[in-house]
Amino acid sequence: MSTSQIGLSGLMAVNTAISGVANNIANTETVGYKSSNAVFGNLVSGDGLGKGTSINGNKTDFSQGGQTSTGRVLDMMVDGNGYFIVSKEGSDQDMYTRNGQFSLSAEGKLVTNQGLNVQGYEQNASGSYSLNPVDISIPANFGTPELTDTVGVDINLKSMGDSFSTSLPVYDSLGNQNNMDMTFTRTAPNQWDVQYDMDGSSYGPFPITFDAAGQIVGAPVQTINTPAFSNGAAAQTIDVDLTAITQYAGSHTLNSIDANGFGIGALEGIEVTPEGVISATYSNGQSIQQFKVAMATFPNDDGLKGVGGGDFVAGVSAGGRKLAGAGENGVGNVVSSALEASNVDLTSELVDLITYQQSYKANSKVISTSSELSETTLNLSR
Repeated sequence: MSTSQIGLSGLMAVNTAISGVANNIANTETVGYKSSNAVFGNLVSGDGLGKGTSINGNKTDFSQGGQTSTGRVLDMMVDGNGYFIVSKEGSDQDMYTRNGQFSLSAEGKLVTNQGLNVQGYEQNASGSYSLNPVDISIPANFGTPELTDTVGVDINLKSMGDSFSTSLPVYDSLGNQNNMDMTFTRTAPNQWDVQYDMDGSSYGPFPITFDAAGQIVGAPVQTINTPAFSNGAAAQTIDVDLTAITQYAGSHTLNSIDANGFGIGALEGIEVTPEGVISATYSNGQSIQQFKVAMATFPNDDGLKGVGGGDFVAGVSAGGRKLAGAGENGVGNVVSSALEASNVDLTSELVDLITYQQSYKANSKVISTSSELSETTLNLSR
């Protein structure tokens, strides 16, 4: 191989390396980006003489980037080892990423900026999470309606008062909240009647008695049997527990109402624990922890191949993936409302850029010098 060709191989290799540096610099603000550097390899002819150089590939730096707080709950970073698992809709090939910029799609799926489905472990009947990655979905509404069948009230009735009214929340079989009016009427010293009104029907009056110490006599539970509601909901039975009611001087005071039952709830908030458990809360007071963010590690990170968007696919040399939850088996915790910054060291990249620039000039000099020598040789033969 001629000297010019050797110099040309250097120019081509250095130019490729400069492109890598430029790419790193361009991605200093890219979430979860992992810098990479060209790997040079020397070329040797059959007789052992040097033939120049070439780029044998890129070496990716998988070290962790810094933490950037965002205030968005669905932004997540891995504090330590491990990758989020993501998958294209309809594809059976998983990809892996450190970019945790997630959001909810119109269908309620947790997705990346590229629309890939974030994978998680679904909670089973025993409350644990099976290591079988599936698409994470968070329903916008939750809850099969549970009708109200028990209400407990804690009220103080003014000992010399006349009447007092309040309303009790009652959920019917369709999940509608109805108000059951509850009216206390004093009929004699230590004697009161209780009447209930709901959906056009009245129930009672039910007599209650207090002793001289202001405590209700017995442990009264008043049972209300409602017919079918006008909205189409089924008939139901409601037990109203008056055990906590007192009769003291002062004023009528409603201390608390404790009723079971709930209707369909709308999604109100999401929290993500360090273990990656996604807790969704709803307007009906219910919450679910249906999914845990799936994580994966590999014996050899160098076997991961970047495919853009901060995503990687696993090559054969990566070894078999190991599934785990955050904070388990050497996997880092999940930090919600934060993202992992690019791990590009801008100062080092600028130093490399200067070094490659000098190398490029030197290889150019080799080519020009070789050309001058060839021209001198030709002149000698004239």
